[in-house]
Amino acid sequence: MRYRLVGTYLALLALVLLGLEVPLAAYVAASRTQQMVIDRNDDASRFASLADPALRTGETVTLADELRRYDDLYGIAAAVADRDGHLVTEAGDPRAFDTDEVRRAVVRALAGERVGAGRTVWPWQSGPLVIAVPVTTAGEVVGAVVTLSPTEALRTTVKDRWAELAGGGVLAGLAFVLVAVALTRWILRPVAQLDSAAHQISAGALDARVVPGLGPPELRRLARSFNTSILDGLLALAQAERGQHRTEAVDAGKTVDDRVAGWQPLAEQRGITLRREGHDSAIVYAVPTAVGQALDALIDNALKFAGTGATVTVRVVPDGDTVALHVVDDGPGLGDTERMRATERFWRAPGTQNVDGSGLGLPIAAVLVEVSGGRLDLLAAAPRGLDARLTFPAAG
Repeated sequence: MRYRLVGTYLALLALVLLGLEVPLAAYVAASRTQQMVIDRNDDASRFASLADPALRTGETVTLADELRRYDDLYGIAAAVADRDGHLVTEAGDPRAFDTDEVRRAVVRALAGERVGAGRTVWPWQSGPLVIAVPVTTAGEVVGAVVTLSPTEALRTTVKDRWAELAGGGVLAGLAFVLVAVALTRWILRPVAQLDSAAHQISAGALDARVVPGLGPPELRRLARSFNTSILDGLLALAQAERGQHRTEAVDAGKTVDDRVAGWQPLAEQRGITLRREGHDSAIVYAVPTAVGQALDALIDNALKFAGTGATVTVRVVPDGDTVALHVVDDGPGLGDTERMRATERFWRAPGTQNVDGSGLGLPIAAVLVEVSGGRLDLLAAAPRGLDARLTFPAAG
């Protein structure tokens, strides 16, 4: 599971980095290209101002000298074409101007368009940056200036910036891997503890426990619930079933008072009326903690499932040789089949799977009452709801 989680984190990181770095890399290439385009447009416009009188008079010596000095200084070939598209002077390799790209640029410039703006030079391209501007006289296009700028330095700069971006992405990925591994270990440690405890329980070690306080809050709550609701419940159930039991006299009436008082805050929080009725005192025989644990299980269930606005009544009723403790609610209750299955281990009523609990409360209560010489009965309450009745042998 750890590797799957880390792999998922890395896949998400890769998508984020691609989403960030690909547009950024494209922006770097475009911005560097546009910087060169602006510079070359300025140069071409200056040559266009010189070409205007040269094309009108036919005197191109001065213009040719300017183009040659420009080529010698910057290594950028330049040429001037007349209105028919024929080159009247050029500086640089003449073959460089004999390409379809240059001819198309001249045609567009003669149509009054500035050529080169909006283009992006990518590192894998090898051709020059072609810039062409029209030469105008009194608003009429009389020729065109075209420059061919080498792009090796530009492409190298773009590749260097891309390498920096890639390096930053790799460093971010490595840092993220370290964080992801630590985060995954933090998240999965309580899961491993739960798995270990489950294996120990299956091997018969019912006193196994999950170390509390590990991992995120949700898993810490799960560990606490696993320890208290499931493991402690299983241990209590096993001890009740296998142990040697000694019964003692217990005042069931006082135990009811204590339990009703203890559950009262939760009942008020859930909008449920919890009340106590019946005899104040009733002495019964029961194994230690049986009366209290059984009452806790029944009151807990009533408060969980009766619903807001319900009434839960805990009643003490002596009846000859026995004492009955009733926990009655006027909630939705259980059907006949559900009442028969409610004391099965881990059984949950349909529609209550998302309610907190282990499904061991009633089975433990039933076993504790039985080993005390009594019984647990789940009856239908009138007119609706559930009447959970605990019957214990009366003392004296």
